[in-house]
Amino acid sequence: MEQVLSLDVSILEHSRNLRKLEESGDSEIQKFFAGKTVLVTGGTGFLGKQLIEKLLRSCRDIDRIYLLLRPKKGKDVTQRLQEQLADPCYDTLRKYDQNFGVKIVGIEGDTGELGLALSGTNRKVLLNEVDVIFHGAATVRFDDHIKKAVLTNVRGTREVLLLAAECKHLSAFVHVSTAYSHAPRSECKEEFYPSPIASDLMIEMAETVDEDILERITPGLIGDWPNTYTFSKALAEDQLKRLAVEHKVPAGVIRPAIGSIVRSRDFSIRQKVYDALYWLVVDNPLYKDVTIDTNVIINEGNIIRVEEAPVEIAIETNDESTENASA
Repeated sequence: MEQVLSLDVSILEHSRNLRKLEESGDSEIQKFFAGKTVLVTGGTGFLGKQLIEKLLRSCRDIDRIYLLLRPKKGKDVTQRLQEQLADPCYDTLRKYDQNFGVKIVGIEGDTGELGLALSGTNRKVLLNEVDVIFHGAATVRFDDHIKKAVLTNVRGTREVLLLAAECKHLSAFVHVSTAYSHAPRSECKEEFYPSPIASDLMIEMAETVDEDILERITPGLIGDWPNTYTFSKALAEDQLKRLAVEHKVPAGVIRPAIGSIVRSRDFSIRQKVYDALYWLVVDNPLYKDVTIDTNVIINEGNIIRVEEAPVEIAIETNDESTENASA
């Protein structure tokens, strides 16, 4: 209980300090995003919504956010965008700006398809306008067929990186991974680890090998990885590491562990959230020997610092156009 109380006080104090800095309008991050155009994949998911809300509420001089969306369940991109804007996640933002939605533009695409299923016109718009990319789109089901997990999480990451490589004035590419991308390791530090299998080979297998055969050989492919999700996220990091260097994309990785929002001010509810997080990292038999380094570095390379991320990795480049991307 004392640990929970200490954590609670620490979080509240940190939040107050961030709020003061936010209200001053003078933070490095606010200055960086002023006038910038951002592309977000996975923006309809849990983390994606929080990211968009935070950018619009804290960085009010941001120019535009493109949200990659695909038609789903009989709803087109326009309908899905309207659902997004009506989400309670944006209630606080609405108090500041009733018209915040004008800065969010839905753009039809699909990270599970080659070329992101972008039309020629939409691709050209993104290449000419985007300054920052947050790639968070992924299938997060632990029991997905390996074909779907690889095509969405690994090949999808490749396709977004190839788009980033062609952007005319990209300042930063932020890839959302998971703290458990290298689950078999007893310690996870802020560094890249060897891929369990060549990621390009795995993409080729997912594209060409029969699904039934892939399913039968999945246990041998993933080895010590507990599921296809964590396995595919490890391969996605491999794609990022290689392509970012090859194409000189100023890129970074964040490895969040678990996310929860508690709207109630009741302490006991918050305590349950912390207990759940502690169980996942420390008490879960699957990860009982895993140590997560929770110190977020202030990177000296070309990447935005993401506050409170459990693990962050940065790839440094010598591209002068990205010299102001650190914050």
